[in-house]
Amino acid sequence: MYALRSQALPPWDDPIREKFGFDGSGNSYGLFVRRVKDEIEELLADAGKHGVSFNELPAVIGRREPTLPKIVDKYFWVTITRGFSVPEISELQTWARWWA
Repeated sequence: MYALRSQALPPWDDPIREKFGFDGSGNSYGLFVRRVKDEIEELLADAGKHGVSFNELPAVIGRREPTLPKIVDKYFWVTITRGFSVPEISELQTWARWWA
């Protein structure tokens, strides 16, 4: 499905599949797409709390990905496939002060 609609549907690799306990079947891909939808809804709610609209989000977070599924895909790829941890809020606040 991703190959047919790469901007609308998320890809998944083995580490992402395994992290969420999916077996690789079509049904499990559907469950994964629902998981991505939930992540997008949470992302939009958080952005809205900070006055960031749907259309502004990619630019605000410095990403060129044009769709929210691609943004979530990048997050999963960095945190799951590549194994990087999201910094604690205090560390992010320190970094923000450096650029202020």
